[in-house]
Amino acid sequence: MLTSDGSRYNRGITLAEVLAASVIVGLILVSAMNGLGGALKTWNICSRRGDAYGLAEQLLAEILQQNYEEPGSSFLGLDTGESGTSRATWDDVDDYHNWSSVPKHKDGTPIAGFANWNRSVDIAFASRTSPNTSVVVDQGLKRITVNVTDPDGVTLSLTAWRSDSGLLEGDQESDSTAQTWIGSQLKIGDGLTLQSGVALFNRPE
Repeated sequence: MLTSDGSRYNRGITLAEVLAASVIVGLILVSAMNGLGGALKTWNICSRRGDAYGLAEQLLAEILQQNYEEPGSSFLGLDTGESGTSRATWDDVDDYHNWSSVPKHKDGTPIAGFANWNRSVDIAFASRTSPNTSVVVDQGLKRITVNVTDPDGVTLSLTAWRSDSGLLEGDQESDSTAQTWIGSQLKIGDGLTLQSGVALFNRPE
């Protein structure tokens, strides 16, 4: 800029311009932080939903590979001599009825990273003609519902049906092995562990 005598000088930034720029930058930062906060919240929700689904699938697959019932037993629940604190000796679907615990492997070992979570199971006799309808007398079909609750109290439920005429119920001519479940576990650093699995056989008719 030229002065009255023809010399040049550099015009500085006024206080008003600094204040205006600060307000604009502040508004941009607030918007950016709000957007980042929303993205992190969405990621956390999706991550927990994936964890819940994996935990539910894992337990559901474990239950589906058990026997339909204890020979000679017609009620839902643990049989004589079976522990209510460890699933190591559980050998039929009924044993899981009304069970609830923090996520653990079948041998009782806690699953790392899920101390504040909960898994529960409900078993019910189901109608063969209307599987979503509960019945009092066993018709050869059981409805299995696995519930997984995260630390925020959000619950995810998965349901499957197990019949008395599945692949594992038939008499075998000799000892045999059937692959009923396949799963994977991915651990990220020392923290989050992602799990997934699927039952391969023994679907209800």
